[in-house]
Amino acid sequence: MKKYLFYFLLIFNLSINSFGELVTAPDFKLKDQYGIEHSLEKYKNKKVFLIFWTSWCKYCEDTLEDIQQLYKENGENKKDIIFLTFNNEEKKDLKKVLKEKKYEFPVINNKIIFYQYYVEYFPTNYIIDEKGKVVQSIAGQINKENLKKLIKNQNYKIEKKKVTN
Repeated sequence: MKKYLFYFLLIFNLSINSFGELVTAPDFKLKDQYGIEHSLEKYKNKKVFLIFWTSWCKYCEDTLEDIQQLYKENGENKKDIIFLTFNNEEKKDLKKVLKEKKYEFPVINNKIIFYQYYVEYFPTNYIIDEKGKVVQSIAGQINKENLKKLIKNQNYKIEKKKVTN
């Protein structure tokens, strides 16, 4: 229980400081599978979705299928919505997955950024606003319908489904 509370507080603290203000997302300069360099500074004045994933995660696979569609529908990162995904697996394994799944969105292969963003669960999603502030951090799958709502309104709160026996 203490371990989960600790991780919740870490992720929560990355979004909101002790004064209730949004915090600036940790910046980076990293290249994707196409050799294109990405940074949050480069995407100022745009809404950025960061998705941390791994190939063995079924929820990640479902989320990435939706991300692929939304990436295409929203201008392939040439408009005001940016999708960046991160994977920390071996490069040869990642290349195989990208080829097999035909993902076209940017995939950045880096282990350190997973620590910078306190990633413990997969998928983990961050929504960065136009000023570079973390608006939301969401651990777990986000379906396409909710992703579309988040694109329209970054402060949209996803309702958690209640599990009943």
